[in-house]
Amino acid sequence: MKKIVSAIIALSLIIGLTGCGSKAAPSANNKELLTINNEAVSVSLFINYLETARMNIAAQYNTTNADDFWQTATIDGENANEYAKDQALLNIENLYVTKQQLNRALTSDEQTQVQNLKDTYKNTYGNQYNEKLAEQGLTPEAMDLKLTYTAYDEIVYNQVKSDTTDAQFQDFYQNNMLLIKEIAILKRDQNDNPLTGDALSAAEAKAQTVAQQAQSGADFDTLITENNQDSTMSSNPTGILIAKTNPGYTKLWMQTATNLSDNAVSDVFDNGDGWYILKRLPIDMNAYSDNFEVIKREYWIDQQAQWRAAATVVKNDDMWNSIDVSKGLNNNFGL
Repeated sequence: MKKIVSAIIALSLIIGLTGCGSKAAPSANNKELLTINNEAVSVSLFINYLETARMNIAAQYNTTNADDFWQTATIDGENANEYAKDQALLNIENLYVTKQQLNRALTSDEQTQVQNLKDTYKNTYGNQYNEKLAEQGLTPEAMDLKLTYTAYDEIVYNQVKSDTTDAQFQDFYQNNMLLIKEIAILKRDQNDNPLTGDALSAAEAKAQTVAQQAQSGADFDTLITENNQDSTMSSNPTGILIAKTNPGYTKLWMQTATNLSDNAVSDVFDNGDGWYILKRLPIDMNAYSDNFEVIKREYWIDQQAQWRAAATVVKNDDMWNSIDVSKGLNNNFGL
């Protein structure tokens, strides 16, 4: 699928305390699942992000939590079980490396804001608070950490925005972003049922024909109108504006987009959920002001990508390799 399921950390935290099973959150222990720049990651917090990844993937792939899916399916070039683990790790890394950038404690006012947010959740759910957390794999301590680190996230984001000059944003827009239009021929019908047999073959043949038309000079916008089955273009009619380091798209999609020259059309490629044809458009500096909010968001995503790339992540291999996503909150990481 083009848009992958990682739940990239938002600038403000929205945690839905809704039940996803009656499982007990893991108890505290002295074994470290992993460290990020020598800081031990909360096992409970990791389980929370792992469970979020599991549910999102299961929903997108319209699958049950069957063991055979997680062990045999391939998502973005890797085993589904490993993919879900990596998605959880991506979000955990964002939290920790962003917090580490500030390199200071929260001020009293910032601490009060975090406490007020904690109190809001506690007051909403009363004596069910711990139970609601456990349904997401969270201990109260991990929830406190999640709220605190999200406060750091917003502080650092605002600091980055303040410290970045307009010239830097313009340079990033011109040299580190892509503007892409796409045509997707999906492997599902209008009722979201998987195509099989002749219908699947016909869809692939259609994608090949559309790609040939696009590469022969047919108007790409007309081809989008006539053939595209993905909703992305309807919400981005002028193109998808995205940083080259944005992890929200599959590796193949990003590699294909990045390798295109301006106004070039890609070959058709199988991206998991369907066949895609991309066209790269030139970055229009005259549209800088109109795109500024998107540019700021993508600049922030790029900053976090750089911090993640520079981070030292050390895993406890025995614990990491023991993770079975199909177990959900029953994972015990070999403890």
